[in-house]
Amino acid sequence: MPVRIEAFNRVGLLHDISGVVAVDGVNIAAASTADRNDGTSVITLTLQTRGLEQLSRLLSKIESVQGVISTVRVK
Repeated sequence: MPVRIEAFNRVGLLHDISGVVAVDGVNIAAASTADRNDGTSVITLTLQTRGLEQLSRLLSKIESVQGVISTVRVK
């Protein structure tokens, strides 16, 4: 399931997000990042979850990562 994460760009951001995903036992099938001129980044991840319940919990955990502004499932 693809998700879009908006966050303030900083050293270690992707590392911290991928760590949260790994602890939950979820595989990242694809990833892309794009920097904006305002100091934020957009990270798009394709996550292999067991369903919407797990995805919802994981998005909440990702939102607690320092600098993350928002997370949303991309349909």
